Amino acid sequence: MLNRQAGGISTDYYPKSMECAGLSFALTYHFEPGSPRDGVTAQVPLLLLNQLNPVRCEWLVPGMLKDKALLLLKSLAQKLRRHCVPVPQFAEQFTQAHLDPALWNKPLLERLQTYIVDNTPARPALSDFRVETLPPHLFMNFKLVDEHARQLDMQRSLPALKAEWGQ
Repeated sequence: MLNRQAGGISTDYYPKSMECAGLSFALTYHFEPGSPRDGVTAQVPLLLLNQLNPVRCEWLVPGMLKDKALLLLKSLAQKLRRHCVPVPQFAEQFTQAHLDPALWNKPLLERLQTYIVDNTPARPALSDFRVETLPPHLFMNFKLVDEHARQLDMQRSLPALKAEWGQ
């Protein structure tokens, strides 16, 4: 249970649920680096699996956005990244400008790329971000459950879940 103001951490930054396509999905948090459960997990009822938008899920929750933006910026080649220094402050500015989930209707990388282009002379391509270097906890974990809330599957790949269970 998360205290509403535990050490600067609030339910505004780590909500108990995520809205997507007018539906609410319960969220849980687990801090155990290296564990498959590390990070944020969305509980997804099987009947609602195909309603879950992968673009919304890229953004995680407000409290994890700065870390994800920071590591995405650090994944850029030095010739691009040097325009975003100091990188931690640049990531914080991006995060503050994008805390409203209403802005999370476009892919995170597109928004970050646009923010860089609008605020620096750098012109990164989407392929310049090395997403594969991000640690697993910076990707949403999905716990697929049946109508009795029994776990059917759990993984970080929404397309794989939809391919296997979407029928």
